[in-house]
Amino acid sequence: KGEEVASGRLGESDALQVGDWVLALGNPLGLDFTVTAGIVSAKGRRLRAQPTALESFIQTDAAINPGNSGGPLIDLRGRIVGINSAIFGGQRFVGYGFAVPIDLARSVAEDLLEYGHVRRPRLGVSVSDVTAVDAEAYGLESVRGAEINTVEADSPADQAGLEVGDVVVALDGETIPDAPALTTGLAAQDPGETAILTIIRNGD
Repeated sequence: KGEEVASGRLGESDALQVGDWVLALGNPLGLDFTVTAGIVSAKGRRLRAQPTALESFIQTDAAINPGNSGGPLIDLRGRIVGINSAIFGGQRFVGYGFAVPIDLARSVAEDLLEYGHVRRPRLGVSVSDVTAVDAEAYGLESVRGAEINTVEADSPADQAGLEVGDVVVALDGETIPDAPALTTGLAAQDPGETAILTIIRNGD
């Protein structure tokens, strides 16, 4: 109440919480100037099983159909928090829509404007989410973190001494809840920067 409406401005997708109301704008199925409403159902979703894929979609139940792609996902203050991108299965909306977080889209746009291409730092690992079984086996206090599945030879990760089975629980002091949080957190950094990883190895 009393907050300024920032219509059309870029928001911060990291600040979104599950349950926040959002609106999806676009031209689905040939219907121009359509607005649908829903909530943020989840964050950090992956749509492919590739462990190296840079995916951290916002999931929403605001109806997204063919024709919505590229349209904005906005919050109730009119700030753009995502770019509508995909639906789950088939050619019609079935309750699950996905948007690229605006923080990631902003980073891509800035790279294109400044360098003419998108730059990505490389750690040299593949990662997966930690399961309850992993947490017990690795002596974790909770089910969180990104488990390292492979380490490329002579990569920055290899040179730093990371090993298969290590669990990354923080990046530069920020908690890592899952694998997408690590990949997107690293993607926000510039190649050549130093990243400080907090890991759990054999319970330590």
